[in-house]
Amino acid sequence: MNIFCWNCRGAGKAATVRELRDFAREFTPTLLCVVETQIEGARVEALAGTLGFDNSYAHLDVSVEEQDAEKWRMTCEYGDFNEVLRPDEHQGVGQRSNAQIQAFREVLDVCMLLDLGYKGNFWTFEKKVTGGSYTRCRLDRALANASWLAKFPLAAVTHLMGVTSDHALLLLELDAGTHEQRWSRDTFGSVRKEIKKLKLMLEELKNDPARTGPSHVELKINEKLIEMYYREEIMWRQRARVEWLSAGDKNTKFFHLRASLHRKKNMTKALQNSLGVEISDPTELKVLANDFYKSLYLSKGVQNMDAVLNHVPRKVTAEMSSNLCAPYTKEEVKITLFQMFPTKAPGQTVFLLIFTKSTGRFVGMK
Repeated sequence: MNIFCWNCRGAGKAATVRELRDFAREFTPTLLCVVETQIEGARVEALAGTLGFDNSYAHLDVSVEEQDAEKWRMTCEYGDFNEVLRPDEHQGVGQRSNAQIQAFREVLDVCMLLDLGYKGNFWTFEKKVTGGSYTRCRLDRALANASWLAKFPLAAVTHLMGVTSDHALLLLELDAGTHEQRWSRDTFGSVRKEIKKLKLMLEELKNDPARTGPSHVELKINEKLIEMYYREEIMWRQRARVEWLSAGDKNTKFFHLRASLHRKKNMTKALQNSLGVEISDPTELKVLANDFYKSLYLSKGVQNMDAVLNHVPRKVTAEMSSNLCAPYTKEEVKITLFQMFPTKAPGQTVFLLIFTKSTGRFVGMK
């Protein structure tokens, strides 16, 4: 699902309507929120029809309900927040004070809202000032609470620059990470499906009219459920990398939120090639990254390096070099492993350290 929100500063102009129509045709939004339209009544309904929408509403607070999905709420602020979260979100004259910025941050904390970030230019508002320079600010943004982020962990916001308004259009894509969603489903889906299956089996056994008490099968299912819950918790812990939570905490929104935000932060969505052109296609990104590192580590045929190296002070003595090159011992491996956090996995073929450390002994080397 795609959602548009645009402070168009007047939708009565033909140029604005044409630009809106072009955006709608390119991105096919399910919901379109146009604020500061400066029109009303029949003209609003006519605008909706022009853009290909069947219904129009004057309300800025709506409940969104999709088929076979839990409904959620969307509120569009009329205008913009006219505030920034960080000093680097304002460029040019009229800089906000640290106290003003901190006050806005505190409001979001009290409301338990998180900024969804963005792709594209950092600013959403641009105005030419005296002297020919520009003031650029990020006045428009998308915010969400933990429940919404858990429902749409890969949602992404893009700033689309328009020409008929001094505000950028916000494009919110709820399923922006199709590839990542498929990976998440394959990784965690089997565990969730198994938990659901076991719970249904347990419910059927407990609802049996002839049941007189917990059967052997029920006890086995209970044991299996506990194991599956623990496995799911460990997977979320590894993704979230939350190392200060005590062992035994059940899966919570906090885990999901931290994991989702960590994944979004680490996601490479676009890169610039050598010509300065932005590349966002996944296939082209792989080729670009591969070519970059091939070029980076490819020898340029440098000669006479000894003349340079002879002037570099020697910091590693022969004794130090001998110690570094010596074969590692069993005790060194044990010390290293036991210093790691329990849920870290040193490699694909190594068990989670939590199982090794819980035995209280070192299992050996291969």
